[in-house]
Amino acid sequence: MQVAGDIFTGTVFFVTGTANATSSQNHHHHYHRPFVHHFAYMFNTLSGVKLSPDPDDDPRAAIFSVASLLLLLFLFLLLLRRTFRYLRMKSFLSTLPSVSPLRYPFLPFLGNLLDFTLAGLTPWDLMVRWHRVHGPIYRFILLGRDCVSVSSPAMLRQVLQTNVAGVKKDVDFAYKPFLSILGTGIVTSEGKEWLRQRLSVGKVLRHEILDDIPHITLRMVRRLCLTLDEAAASQSPVEISELLRHLTLQVISNAFLGLDPDESDGTFAIMYLPIVDEGNRRVWAPHRAYMVWTPAFWRHLAAVRRLNGYVSSLIMRRWEERRTSSIEGRRRKDVLDHVLNAYKDAYGEDRPLPISVLRQVRDEMKTFMLAGHETSAAMMTWVMYELIKINGSEMVHTITKEAEKVFTMGKDWCGGELDEAIAALPDRETLGKLCFSEGCLKEALRKYSVVPTVTRQIITGTAVGCHMLPPGTTVMIGIQSIHHDPTIWKDPESYQPSRFCNPSPPPKPYTFIPFIDGPRNCLGQYLALLESKMVLSLLFQRYEFGVPGEEENRSREGGDPRHLFMVPIIPKDDVNLTVRRRF
Repeated sequence: MQVAGDIFTGTVFFVTGTANATSSQNHHHHYHRPFVHHFAYMFNTLSGVKLSPDPDDDPRAAIFSVASLLLLLFLFLLLLRRTFRYLRMKSFLSTLPSVSPLRYPFLPFLGNLLDFTLAGLTPWDLMVRWHRVHGPIYRFILLGRDCVSVSSPAMLRQVLQTNVAGVKKDVDFAYKPFLSILGTGIVTSEGKEWLRQRLSVGKVLRHEILDDIPHITLRMVRRLCLTLDEAAASQSPVEISELLRHLTLQVISNAFLGLDPDESDGTFAIMYLPIVDEGNRRVWAPHRAYMVWTPAFWRHLAAVRRLNGYVSSLIMRRWEERRTSSIEGRRRKDVLDHVLNAYKDAYGEDRPLPISVLRQVRDEMKTFMLAGHETSAAMMTWVMYELIKINGSEMVHTITKEAEKVFTMGKDWCGGELDEAIAALPDRETLGKLCFSEGCLKEALRKYSVVPTVTRQIITGTAVGCHMLPPGTTVMIGIQSIHHDPTIWKDPESYQPSRFCNPSPPPKPYTFIPFIDGPRNCLGQYLALLESKMVLSLLFQRYEFGVPGEEENRSREGGDPRHLFMVPIIPKDDVNLTVRRRF
């Protein structure tokens, strides 16, 4: 056998010859080169490669070599497949308008990242600007991902409704910083599991729990009024956004888990809110998730474990109470009860919940906590900001008169016995007359788009407009872009609650999507709007709010009041207000 090439280049030796070329004189020849020592490669024309182990070799070395070759072949095929998919995706996406960097160079893998981080705009404003230049659909690259932003009603309908089977939530990218809370809850689930969760709570959130929300909301507003009354008496300003954040968490934790406000503030808020804050930081600084040498990493990990243990203990305790407690039938049923009912038929109540079920219910409850209070708190904060700091007396007069009509002028809802106040509450039909309050909330959701974009992942080829988006494409639903589209909304940068009040017609489908349209729309939107318009109306019925003197000029100077990257979108500065009792 003749060695045609004996130069070692990487891992391969090229050997020629045939099986008949092995003569007696070289049959006992031993090769001293490491790789050739194990195998003689014999290429029979173009028919392939035959492996002939040296009989003197160790069989384990032969096995290792075969395994190495198979691994190399697998990696080669994987690379080939990835390359084919990449070229195929580029071919499909080449028909889309591609954004040009504003002032910073386009970098491999990073793509347009420098524009997002250094352009001096919020990421959402930058995407809106690109839509104004490139139209309702365009593409860009972010951290190696091919992203397509969409902001026309017709295209949004295709992504969110018509072709929904070929589109899934983008769990690995957009939701990753919050997976410690979301887990396998309804926000991140797909297919049959998503449908099961939606059916188990859909009716509850749209109908049954809405009868309890006014009672729960009044109870939490009365608690907030203790703080506001003290501020009014001492003439001290209050920071309203954090107060509203705690109130909405109290409402949702009571509605879903039956927690009283003291327990919510003393346990749930302490464990939960820092996890959300860290998740927001990791959205734009994903490396924080790997900085194991920092105290923040371990604090976050400990907070997640405490929260998981706490919520799990609540669920197990409730499961046991349902089986043994004599007062179970008289207790108000919350959302957790309805979720557990779905598991009772499958497992019975005579034994503990399986660990897998316990974790699933835990993730479902944590998901509702995240989705159920952050958006409500943000939109109420923006209403207070617009009405008190920006627009002044006319809108305040309108919302106050509406509140006094529904909740009665001069009636003290925060004094006296709680049961008497709850019994005197207007019914849901009367609460439906809080039209201007609801319009203020919806206009805050439109102007500030507290969730400015959501992402989806294409899993099967999906037609969007005249373009075909291939699997693997990340689709950005341009919520802020469509909410600020001047062809849909007149003077979109101004705050006009009348857009959502009679006689204005309701928005056309897929032009106002703070809760997403289509089959995966937000189940909690009715709860959030009912709770929030009650809170605003009760506060304006009882108090006059103003701007502290040292902040009045700054409030009217202009400039962008939004935080640069936090989601839900919140003010970058504290919203400090003065408080005075009306009666």
